[in-house]
Amino acid sequence: MKKMLSKVLCVVLVILLTAAVLPVTLRAAGDYDGKTVVLYTGNIRGNVALLPLVAAVRADFEARGADVILVDTGNFLQGTRYTSFNSGTTMITLMVLAGYDVVALGTYDFAFGTGAISAARMAELHGDVVDFGPLGKLLEMNPGLRAVSANISGVNEFFHNFTANTVITTDSGVEVGFFGLTDTATPDFILESNLVGMQFTNPTAAATAQADLLAGADVLVALSNANAGAFPGVIMLENTSVPLPGVPTVGALVIDNATGAYERRSIDLGAVSPDPFLAGIIAEFKAEVNEAFPRVFQSTVLLDGSIAANRSGETNLGNLWADALRWFAVSGEINAYFGEDDVAAGNNRIHVPAENIVALWNAGNLRDFLYPGEVILQDLRRVLPFPNTVAVVYLTGAELLEQLEASAQGVPHSDATHALSASFMHVSGIVYTVDTGYAFNPGVPYRDRIWYTAASVERVTITSINGLPFDENALYAVITSNANFNGMDISYVLFARENDVQNWSTITTARVVDHAVMGYIAQLPNATVGAVQAEIQGRITVGAAQRAPLPTPQPTPAPQPEPTPGFRDVQTAVLRMAIGSYVIDGFSGTDFEVDAAPFRDAAGRVMVPLRGAAQGFGASVQWVRETASAMIVTADGQTIEINVNEQLVINGRTFVTAEFIAALFNTGITELGGTIIIFYQ
Repeated sequence: MKKMLSKVLCVVLVILLTAAVLPVTLRAAGDYDGKTVVLYTGNIRGNVALLPLVAAVRADFEARGADVILVDTGNFLQGTRYTSFNSGTTMITLMVLAGYDVVALGTYDFAFGTGAISAARMAELHGDVVDFGPLGKLLEMNPGLRAVSANISGVNEFFHNFTANTVITTDSGVEVGFFGLTDTATPDFILESNLVGMQFTNPTAAATAQADLLAGADVLVALSNANAGAFPGVIMLENTSVPLPGVPTVGALVIDNATGAYERRSIDLGAVSPDPFLAGIIAEFKAEVNEAFPRVFQSTVLLDGSIAANRSGETNLGNLWADALRWFAVSGEINAYFGEDDVAAGNNRIHVPAENIVALWNAGNLRDFLYPGEVILQDLRRVLPFPNTVAVVYLTGAELLEQLEASAQGVPHSDATHALSASFMHVSGIVYTVDTGYAFNPGVPYRDRIWYTAASVERVTITSINGLPFDENALYAVITSNANFNGMDISYVLFARENDVQNWSTITTARVVDHAVMGYIAQLPNATVGAVQAEIQGRITVGAAQRAPLPTPQPTPAPQPEPTPGFRDVQTAVLRMAIGSYVIDGFSGTDFEVDAAPFRDAAGRVMVPLRGAAQGFGASVQWVRETASAMIVTADGQTIEINVNEQLVINGRTFVTAEFIAALFNTGITELGGTIIIFYQ
């Protein structure tokens, strides 16, 4: 990698230093004599193969007598391996070599910010040089390229060396003023730390101000990706930011120097022969990048790397990371990475069935977005810059519950809890709820850090494990990182692993990024992160939800005989539900399916779906939006209204205690085996 970077960049620098003595075609009068051509591109998104074609078009216009200014409307970085591998360093230098004069800044031009850690630290960790130089530094290295944006106020140490506008005077003496307009939604797609101190303001107000400031120019051009619309006296060259790299825009604005009249012309690059010299340089550059990064995947979606989002609740990026870890174990890929001592001791596989394998990943180790376009190792290393390895920890259900309780002590996320919420756990194979209406009960300080152990489980409820009922006594294999294995943040339960009597918990030699995440993406359909991975799966619910009030206690019924599978033979039984089951044996004499299953909460109470239970008694349930209530009409025509805000709501489904249902329908209730709930007359 280091050799490749040195070779390619040295070649480019030599070209730039000797460009003044390269042979050029002398200008002759032609059909564009007396014209200024603003040749423009947009949404290049790292497409280096486009540059020799654009350079050839520029040369052709110049040979035919035109003064040419080459510009870009923004989003020239991010999208291919050729920019990802070194944060666009070579891309910007190649744009200068192609003849670009001015670029507007688009959303995806901020994708390569500081990097999570320095290039020197990355080289130390990974053994190869990765240049995470931010855009400001790269523009400083390429002073021939002017960057503009009029609706960004403020700069920082990473993004600077751009101005609101610039004026270029052609050889014919025509003054062309340019200003840039940047999409105001940019902060929604860029890591917060990249944009510290910067604000993206109203493009309309910015354009109006620039029209006044540049009123003395002969021609005024806006380079926009902000969907700003038209402005009097301003020629708009606009390309809206697009999520997925595709076909770039290429066109020409032909201006008559004498009259100021202009026309727009499209450019068909399919009919253009590329500049041979630049094409040769880029071919060599691409070949060396391809050799360094043979594994190239695709993403058609944006995975949310926002620090605040990942520390607040479920995100698609957290799901991808956790899914990759669980897949690594369930698929058996992990078996090749157990250490020699483990293998010698017979610890060479996961020792529980697939339905007991889950994954945990802490929010603090999700450090950047994963963008649409080509995906290579460097993109994944931006999300996780550290060479963490995959670890396996065996916990009981009760231990897993305690770990999630402790890890969630920083939610809801706020400025005050920002550091605390780094321990929040993203999951695979687990559905759980954090009820922020209840306070975290702190135990003792952990390792003199900001976190506390959990004195009790007050807020977290595990609904299911891989679609099955959660069992506090079961043994689960938790796939996580070596950092959590060693007790990072508040991972004290993972560190203690007190009930792993077989001593199966271990750290493998597999790197999380290189082996688990890349392997997982490789086995996706077409090796592409797509719509399925973009969706939020409903694994984690965070929010205040009141627990259902307990109704007036009913007299303890006389002991009932244990029912047989055909429990309707017991004449007093009217309804049967089972924890974790989506099938209800009901009043109507037939089984029917529901979309939410009963579960036992942390307090030991059986929580049942209100709609399913009511329908089991032959009642109908309707949602009344105006009053946020459920209207129940019983089989004998009675109407009962229940305020849903006073109940527990999970993923849009209202749950109440089994006792609440018994009181509502005036029945008794009993349990069999801790899993079957029977309502009887």
